[in-house]
Amino acid sequence: MEPITDFLPEAAHWTARNSLAASLLAASFLILVKAFGPRLHPKLVATLWVVVGLRLVLPFAPASPVGLMPGSFKATEPATSEMISGSLASSTISTEPVRTEENTVLVEATNPVEVKPQERGFEWPSILGLVSFVWVGVAIGILGRAVILQWRFARQIRRLPVVRDRQLLDLLKESSRIAGIRPDFTCVATTPGSGVAVFGWLRATHLLIPSDLSDRFTATEIRGMFLHELAHVRRGDLAWNWLTLAIQSLHWFNPLVWLAGNRFLAVRETLCDRAALTWLKPQERRDYGSALLKALELG
Repeated sequence: MEPITDFLPEAAHWTARNSLAASLLAASFLILVKAFGPRLHPKLVATLWVVVGLRLVLPFAPASPVGLMPGSFKATEPATSEMISGSLASSTISTEPVRTEENTVLVEATNPVEVKPQERGFEWPSILGLVSFVWVGVAIGILGRAVILQWRFARQIRRLPVVRDRQLLDLLKESSRIAGIRPDFTCVATTPGSGVAVFGWLRATHLLIPSDLSDRFTATEIRGMFLHELAHVRRGDLAWNWLTLAIQSLHWFNPLVWLAGNRFLAVRETLCDRAALTWLKPQERRDYGSALLKALELG
């Protein structure tokens, strides 16, 4: 079994190499998006950032601490000093006399001597080893902090009152039918002035609805908001959020990875807006646009 002190530097080396290669790819895509701007379809832009993410994680395949075939080796590989010493360590010196071609005894071993491998003493980790420990520590810290915050927020949400406004629930039911999904989440009332949002770990478990939503927006505007959030549910964006954060955590030292991840999150919002506009009737799309402007004004 390979010790973790040997595995982590190898993993850090793979990550740094992948991060450098993906940075060149991300920089090229940033120039491409900047040059063509709105002429690029949001789906194409999202696909470009997915390609960057794949380049960051797919080649990440350092040697496993537990091999599938630990006793196997390639027959074409030359024998090394470690292999030779290992072979001697597991055998004993023959007691047969050693003779020359003239059949003259040169050496006669009367007492077999067992050769034991030299024990490996404590070694301080190398600079690369220390850097790899810092790398994995920060990555775990970023993910751990996100999990703790999510868990705390989930506890707060479970204490919120359930929405019982029949008009809002009917709008949600109608919007779910238009979006083609089944609303298997709980609607809870949040603080006044906040926005509509879906919450969950890998799938939506709650729909957060401000308690004053009906006072600030019309029914058509609310329908557009619901359709936007349902588009997130249909696209599985909550799982994409965690996957993006996991990749950013592994490559926390690379600002281009954070930039690419944030661009990916932003283009998903655009895709959900386009989906909501597609599902709305032509005369309702202007109302949804005004709802977005109201939300921006209210912060």
